Amino acid sequence: MTGFNSNPYPVYGGVRQDARLVSDGGPGIIWMIDMPASLAADTLLLPLGLYDLKFMPPSVDPLKGWNSWNPGDEEPRPAGFYERTTPTSSNTLPPKHSRLDKAIKDDYQSYLKKHEPAYFERDTSFYEDKTGRHAVKVQIGRSGYYRVYIFWYDKNNVRAKVIWYANGGYAC
Repeated sequence: MTGFNSNPYPVYGGVRQDARLVSDGGPGIIWMIDMPASLAADTLLLPLGLYDLKFMPPSVDPLKGWNSWNPGDEEPRPAGFYERTTPTSSNTLPPKHSRLDKAIKDDYQSYLKKHEPAYFERDTSFYEDKTGRHAVKVQIGRSGYYRVYIFWYDKNNVRAKVIWYANGGYAC
């Protein structure tokens, strides 16, 4: 997962950088010369920074405390060299997790097809909390950009909430 930014606000970056330099022992002349120019430029660029806020990852992992598993964990798999099997068992290990309800898989996939035409799935993980609710986190690629979607479902496997945020780019 992409790291969560402890300072996710893309506004007044020049002013914050000047303040950081001075607080780290940089010359005070920076404050007197560059600060007014940074303040003016940051104020002019404020609308762009505010627009970018809606695409930023959350500052705290929204799935913190949830247990995750990958789609492959729902299938039986061959035992690895270091994994124990008994002489009476096959060399296949049982699934690590029960299957996610088909309604959830159908829902998040149809949502993405509707809202993100011509996307490709890069990474998908499933989550469950202690109360039995589920979530799906999907990283997709489309038109040179990656996005992360998180879908939350209630105990009846009905979608309760969706968020998305930008997560970098790639060369087309």
